[in-house]
Amino acid sequence: RSDVNSVLDPSQGSQFTLNVTHASRLVGSDPFYEFNRGELEYSQYYPLGRSAVFAWRVRGGVILPQKITLSGQSAKFVPPEQRFYAGGPNSVRGYGRNELGPTGYVIDTAAYDVVHGDTVYRNVTAAPIGGNAVFVLNAELRFATPILPDRMRLALFADLGQVWDRGDTLAPVMGLRFTPGAGLRFATPLGPVRFDVAYNGHGREPGVLYLAQGDSLTVFRKQYQPPTPSTFWQRLFFQFAVGQAF
Repeated sequence: RSDVNSVLDPSQGSQFTLNVTHASRLVGSDPFYEFNRGELEYSQYYPLGRSAVFAWRVRGGVILPQKITLSGQSAKFVPPEQRFYAGGPNSVRGYGRNELGPTGYVIDTAAYDVVHGDTVYRNVTAAPIGGNAVFVLNAELRFATPILPDRMRLALFADLGQVWDRGDTLAPVMGLRFTPGAGLRFATPLGPVRFDVAYNGHGREPGVLYLAQGDSLTVFRKQYQPPTPSTFWQRLFFQFAVGQAF
């Protein structure tokens, strides 16, 4: 349901979306697809005077996987393309696309350095794995700039969110992540061109560190915490996109 006054750049009204998915052999799904998935999203836009807009959005979802048999063992499996992800220019902007929440890490050699008593591994590749529950809350104030007020806007925003994998015992994700920031919007015929800068004081989530050997992966460390950037400038995350974040 949508009653916003503009599809490309809304300044008044609201939008509501609800998605429900059922997959099982009863409806002809693949035997490995046994789950129920629900996701909702609600956005609201308030005009403030002639040139300012306050907008907020909330997104939440949960997946209820059913037990299936994999390699003779009972497991709850959700296909990667059906899992929830967050992070990126239209989500929690202090993280890269899909990089918020459960993450696996891969190295091809056991090379590492010891810095101030901590083990720092080299050439680590992050691999977002998604989760079965998500919550994201965004708030943004957009207003015209003194220079080119008809073409350029400034935005102040705050993003809060997390993705969880309920039942994960190796590297469970805990708590919410808050990333404030600011950005510029430039009006174009295709919609606003957006440049955002967000501050991430949390760093990346802990996860399992795998060692890649040929085509196989083995668990190298069950609990790996990537180093957190040490300076203010290293904690800034830059996002570029076309269209409003929501």
